[in-house]
Amino acid sequence: MKIHGKILHHYLSSGAPDKEGYLYKKGELNTSYQKRWFSLKGNLLFYRERQSERDLLGVIVLERCIVQLCDSEELFAFSVSFYGDTEDTDGLRTYKFSAEDQASQESWVKALHSAHHSYLDLLVQDLHQQYIEAARNAGIEPVDSKSAKEMMSNFQKTHKLSASNSVFYTPNENQMLQALSSGCKQVAKRSPKLWPKRHTLGPAPSAMEKVEPMQDFCQLHEYFGKEVRQLIAEWQKKRLEKMMRAEGNLIDLG
Repeated sequence: MKIHGKILHHYLSSGAPDKEGYLYKKGELNTSYQKRWFSLKGNLLFYRERQSERDLLGVIVLERCIVQLCDSEELFAFSVSFYGDTEDTDGLRTYKFSAEDQASQESWVKALHSAHHSYLDLLVQDLHQQYIEAARNAGIEPVDSKSAKEMMSNFQKTHKLSASNSVFYTPNENQMLQALSSGCKQVAKRSPKLWPKRHTLGPAPSAMEKVEPMQDFCQLHEYFGKEVRQLIAEWQKKRLEKMMRAEGNLIDLG
């Protein structure tokens, strides 16, 4: 696969990388480790000869790969192995890396492990299972993904959002929630309609009175969004603790 260099440069320079630093890299063609400056952004791992260099030496797409510690003549080594339809890495490309110390090794392994789509898929599955359990404990019927998509599709057909308030994918789950929240607030501020005011003891509203659908949706989103953000933070904390314990055992045995 070939990508124009200007596109990669623009993507890399469009914002701060998720992680960057020096690593020693050895591929299948090079028999010795070479020091390179690496920048991780999303699921792309860029590398160049030095930090001050503008020209990229290459980029590694971190999909369908396994990140793990490995045996090597260098200390603090780990590998990124790619696989096909199955997780059998025999005969497929493997990159070996070496960090300067154990803390850097653990940090890079965690960052690379959580960069690919499989990690996000596991995150979604785990959050979905937590949602089902919480709904059952609360005595309510959980909404499946198909029904949720149909509800959102019907809502979007009835009330189209402007292009400036569209939500796109981002590696950070909280950014997606914040983007939709800010978009809803902007729509609510621009709306010329106000909530109907009436006395508590007054007559019930007539059938002709209408409530702004977008404002109602924004309130629901703000209410449930707080709980979702809290669940994501708790899940990430537990996941990080498990990974640190597991990797700590592997390093002790090495």
